[in-house]
Amino acid sequence: MPVSVDWDSNPINIWHLDKPVLENLLQHLKSNGVRRHSIVMHDRERDGFLFFVYEEMDPQLVLAWEQSR
Repeated sequence: MPVSVDWDSNPINIWHLDKPVLENLLQHLKSNGVRRHSIVMHDRERDGFLFFVYEEMDPQLVLAWEQSR
């Protein structure tokens, strides 16, 4: 299952059912220069987990991570 990225929201929110998947993605983003983000947290509105990115980021970072999984 791919992660869900809402590029139109401010901040950008990234969601998935599994917390370890998001933690791995967040680590990838951090290692590629993304610094302004939240921690991975439980999504109270729907099952799963999410985190927020508080800066612009290149969508290719997420695509490259997806392809390397």
